[in-house]
Amino acid sequence: NVTTGFNIIANPFPSEVSIQNIKCDLDGLDDNGEFQTTMRLWNGSGYTYYGWLDGEDGTNNEVPEWNNSWLLIDMSDLSPAKLKVGEAIWFIAPTAGTVTFTK
Repeated sequence: NVTTGFNIIANPFPSEVSIQNIKCDLDGLDDNGEFQTTMRLWNGSGYTYYGWLDGEDGTNNEVPEWNNSWLLIDMSDLSPAKLKVGEAIWFIAPTAGTVTFTK
């Protein structure tokens, strides 16, 4: 479970995992098209930001190919990021909710 605001979560598996395998029950985009749920992964010199898309583009239009996925923050594509064994990522939540790792 996560709480409102900044949370840190880590890869619980004994192998690398795609961030596409991190799912949550939180909001994606708001009515202005801004991500509500985001993650920040350290890339060695700064953070790379990712946004959660829960199936709608913020104006209730379905985007099935990106349903329940992490996108690059500029919304140009799905995130290819992976978490190494034990690697952590900042998870920023608009409300309390559930985060699940799948594999």
